[in-house]
Amino acid sequence: MGPPRWRVSNIVGTIIENNAEDDSEDDTVSLEPVARKEALMASNTLHNFMIQYKNTTPELLYAIRKVRDELQIDLNFKGKQTTIESYFDRV
Repeated sequence: MGPPRWRVSNIVGTIIENNAEDDSEDDTVSLEPVARKEALMASNTLHNFMIQYKNTTPELLYAIRKVRDELQIDLNFKGKQTTIESYFDRV
């Protein structure tokens, strides 16, 4: 025999009311700008952590490395004027 029906409906009603109250609150968070160098350091830290974590998949490590490499490339070329020859020497 389950719980009395009026208790279940009271619980459901309370949950619905609480969710309605939560939706009306403004919970937006303004994000502060992050420098590329800070993002690169964070990706290195994340990569090092994930290497130590036993359930890490090779695909996840590859994705983190790819992001890290893109950040590094962007950081290397940001603000530097290069010639087309020097670009293709790196590729």
